[in-house]
Amino acid sequence: MNSRPLLIMILLLLLSVCLSHFAGDRAFGEAPDADITLPSVGPGCAGGQTQLVALDAPAPPGAGEIPQPLTPGTLVSFDGVDGSSLDGYMSIPPDTHMAAGAGAGNAGRVVMVTNMRVAIWDKTGALLAGPVSLNAFWGTTPTGSNASFDPKIIYDQHSDRFFICTISGRTPDPGGTSNLEITVSTSGTPGNLTTDWTKMSGSTLTAIGSYNCWYDYPGIGADNDSLFLTGNLFDSSGTNRGTKIRVFNKASLLAGSYSFVDLNYDITALTGIGTIQPAHVYGTTDNGSFYLINRYGSTLYRLWQITGDPAAPVASTATYSWTAGASMSVGAPQSGTAVTLALLSPRVMNAVYRGGHIWCTLTSDINSDSKSEVVWFKIATNSGAPTMADTGYINGSSGTQWTFMPSINANSLGQQTICYTQSGTDQYPDVRYVSRNDATDPLGTFQASVVAKTSVGFYDSFATTNPDRWGDFSATVVDPDDQHFWVANEYCKVSAVNSSVWGTWIAKLDAIAPASVADYQLYEPPAERQPERR
Repeated sequence: MNSRPLLIMILLLLLSVCLSHFAGDRAFGEAPDADITLPSVGPGCAGGQTQLVALDAPAPPGAGEIPQPLTPGTLVSFDGVDGSSLDGYMSIPPDTHMAAGAGAGNAGRVVMVTNMRVAIWDKTGALLAGPVSLNAFWGTTPTGSNASFDPKIIYDQHSDRFFICTISGRTPDPGGTSNLEITVSTSGTPGNLTTDWTKMSGSTLTAIGSYNCWYDYPGIGADNDSLFLTGNLFDSSGTNRGTKIRVFNKASLLAGSYSFVDLNYDITALTGIGTIQPAHVYGTTDNGSFYLINRYGSTLYRLWQITGDPAAPVASTATYSWTAGASMSVGAPQSGTAVTLALLSPRVMNAVYRGGHIWCTLTSDINSDSKSEVVWFKIATNSGAPTMADTGYINGSSGTQWTFMPSINANSLGQQTICYTQSGTDQYPDVRYVSRNDATDPLGTFQASVVAKTSVGFYDSFATTNPDRWGDFSATVVDPDDQHFWVANEYCKVSAVNSSVWGTWIAKLDAIAPASVADYQLYEPPAERQPERR
């Protein structure tokens, strides 16, 4: 029997089925060969990178679900302010802090403040103004203990303004100087460091019992009507005597009036009140309160709530037993030197409020391995009855490094990012960051870390200092597009015994990958990456 006609019939039947399938695809308005492709999540992730596949592509062998996203790479990155003594002024540590305003590309603004200088860039990394010294920014030339220091900055999405705080003066005796300086941008897109800012100052000299005190190490946050500044109060011998919460009427600040109410606390009457961090508010809180948090001891935390009008704030506190590991009194090692880096353990480094939760982070030894880890918390506020909703820690990438100097933030998509430093006996200090997605990542975990910037060598600023000062803080902020994150931290730019020079690095991160197939369908790939600026 001749089998050729039967074979031809089978081939024609198969061709008919294929054409019918393609015709069905075309009925949805797509070309037969069209598919929905997505870019790589981003280069540089430890452990490789994931390529997201087309929606209608078959799953790879062994895959049971859409691959989980990795921490994204960077879209834009560039050098921030550094420690070069260009104007005869040098400060250690840099106190790295940064904020990003609304707008994209050259229409947006990134502002950095450090212990030395202030500068403004657009969002492509093009320098617009500065760097100028903090003293020049203020238009004064104080020296020694009266120089400006400890700067911090936020972009307040409630008012579309940047708020900068600095301190000047450490002489608490009557007639001495301890000022808290507040600088407010006149718009959301400042282009200079002079006329685009309103500058105000007020004294923070405070009597705690029989002691005259000065104000140090501010924390900053805002809600829709108030700006909150916190700080530690020290006497002339450097002994911590208490803490201050200064509540500003934000409408008055925007109008150029330095209007505030102080809430002062004596450490002998209320123990464990050092280094309170305001939880900057995105949206509105669950009960209208503003929250602040600090840690003391190995397991105790104090959560503060402030209610009432800015002109008459009322604070209440409660203590909770949440474990976060032992405090570290030693410094983090680094390759090539016996000089270690200060950890500032176990201070809460920053806090933000979003969607019924406070996110905060600090450095401690959470797993009892005699190395520091970045520890993070997600606290459900529950209208004043808080519980620990999630917590975890970031270990060194190979398990032998130390991680420290963190900052954390969260967007409205249920995604978070932490920026931190990593170093070890086999590694120079890195600027690193990690991200997570609540919808896909297991509780207590973040994704693999990404190296944003590597130091050129070990950091050693003074022969007599060990641990060497590092930090004293970093910055992780949410772009006002409520999707992308920006990070800033310190690295070693020039390595030399007794005379290393610090640098700072700023980076905008790619969008964190969507959580589900439905999200993939709506996902718009980010704009083409900009080259790194150095």
